[in-house]
Amino acid sequence: MITYDDIVTTPRRRQDNDRLFTRLAKRAGMSLSDRPICRRGGREELAPVQWNGKECSWRGNTLSNNLHELAHWLVAAEYRRRWVNFGLGHGPEDNEWAWDAQDRRVSDQLADREECRASVLGIVMEWNLGLNPSDTAQDHNWDIPDGPSFNHQLKWLVKKGLIDEDGNLTF
Repeated sequence: MITYDDIVTTPRRRQDNDRLFTRLAKRAGMSLSDRPICRRGGREELAPVQWNGKECSWRGNTLSNNLHELAHWLVAAEYRRRWVNFGLGHGPEDNEWAWDAQDRRVSDQLADREECRASVLGIVMEWNLGLNPSDTAQDHNWDIPDGPSFNHQLKWLVKKGLIDEDGNLTF
């Protein structure tokens, strides 16, 4: 079974990241937009988001952020894919904190659990792209090697069928 050390300390092959990201997103069924998007058709400058319940705005974002958003798409319950930010509320890229109450439609416990799963899956995707995900792991506070939570999330991703036991993507 793959572990934190395998993922974070051993870079894999490097490929054309934009092309591979768009292929991964399309293969997963996630709609992409080349333009900025906003909540429920409102004015873009009022409340831009990366996921508006219909499509992901990915141009101009870092690859790490885009992979994290794709990870949210993959771990979210299908019905929540129609919700702004998957019903989780604002993300760190959202400057509109006032929108949190409107967009948060799940419990804190579910939001925290899903954020952990999306974080780990995004890190695994970076590793599969040949990137070194150690900075992302540290940014997401996964700085305890072999931490039980990180490895627990890896096991959940295997059980869910999103990765195999060697950490390869299965979608």
